[in-house]
Amino acid sequence: MMRAGTSSPIAFLLMLLAGLFSLPRIVTADDWPQWRGINRDGKSDETGLLNTWPEGGPRLLWKAYGAGTGYSSLAVSRGMIFTMGNIGDNEFVFAFSAENGKLVWHVRSGDAYRDNRGSGPRATPTIDDDKVYTLGANGDLVCLTTGGGIIWQVNILKRFGSGNIRWGISESVLIEGGKVICSPGGKDHCVVALDKSTGETMWTSRGLSGPTSYASAVATTVGGVRQIVHFVGASAAGIRGKDGLLMWHNTSATNRNRIHATTPLVHDGHVFVTSGYGTGCALVKLTTRDGRTNAEEIYFNKVMKNHHGGVVLVDGFIYGYSNKLVCMDLLTGERKWRQDGPGKCSLIYADSHLYCLSENGIMALVEANPEAYVEKGRFGFKTFERFKVGGLGEDDEKPTWTRPVIANGKLFLRDQDNLYCYDIKKARPSANR
Repeated sequence: MMRAGTSSPIAFLLMLLAGLFSLPRIVTADDWPQWRGINRDGKSDETGLLNTWPEGGPRLLWKAYGAGTGYSSLAVSRGMIFTMGNIGDNEFVFAFSAENGKLVWHVRSGDAYRDNRGSGPRATPTIDDDKVYTLGANGDLVCLTTGGGIIWQVNILKRFGSGNIRWGISESVLIEGGKVICSPGGKDHCVVALDKSTGETMWTSRGLSGPTSYASAVATTVGGVRQIVHFVGASAAGIRGKDGLLMWHNTSATNRNRIHATTPLVHDGHVFVTSGYGTGCALVKLTTRDGRTNAEEIYFNKVMKNHHGGVVLVDGFIYGYSNKLVCMDLLTGERKWRQDGPGKCSLIYADSHLYCLSENGIMALVEANPEAYVEKGRFGFKTFERFKVGGLGEDDEKPTWTRPVIANGKLFLRDQDNLYCYDIKKARPSANR
């Protein structure tokens, strides 16, 4: 017999299960929860993906619309897709089902950003546990629950007295050590850290001044010192994570327009940065002693002049678009090959292959092979009937600049208001009977 005041075994089990389901779910290894994936390096660890595509591309699972106008890429986490877009005069955060593309919720995050080269937000949401962090093109930073409830919001340009940049704020915020890292630009607050729970300012960068640019930050540890690596308007720089102190900077890849849209690559104590407008790329080696970091430039050259499609590092070789698709050796700067490929493209990596999405809507599968360019399939996803977006304030077709995403055996693409999902998982062999 149970004692008074105790629950029955069944009731206790139900309470235990309820508690477990109420805990925040951890992002799985096959999710893509932020800009450039789990590690912000443009790479997925998924395997078992198709290594060739049939004519017409892999199987389309669904297509949907409702993402608004804009260039925000997709964050995929726990069966949900998060992105941003304009509808009319408003900027929204959207959540869609990754299973079928149905809209789950949308929340207004600020005023619409407009530009004749393409309106709407540019940044990708960042998922951290059960929170979503978004930064709009006008500087509206919002923290929401994954269910769509706003926790806090602040306009970083207004808080820090900064002006917007020519093509609108494009940075996807970094969550690092309890902080939201972003870059409003300015003399004493080029880069700032906000408390991720409250939005309160924790530090502003010291020793780094000037406007921001269009890249997003990454974090690394050098000699026991945690650093935020960013490519802002004036230079590539490393900022101490605990208090915002400038540790090093390098200006070699800074272009004349100070338009830097490519996220730095960090690997084994090295930082690689690149920019377009005829500029090039630089590799620096970081060493820290007695709390001070030295950034030794290994090379600067014009092999990689990446405008905004991003670069990835695979087995010591960098791939990216530089007037043509280029492969180069990270440590020596030597070019290995150069090919037209699908045209000017953004790219990511998974399972020994590059997924190259051209601005003309051509999706190509290319071997990550430093010896030669080997294409394994391509298709044009704009061949589907185009959903009407005139009611969203954009009547003319814009370049496809939104980055592709791979998550849970699926390839997700966005072109303005339209979303596409493809099955890129290899079929499982039939069981022997």
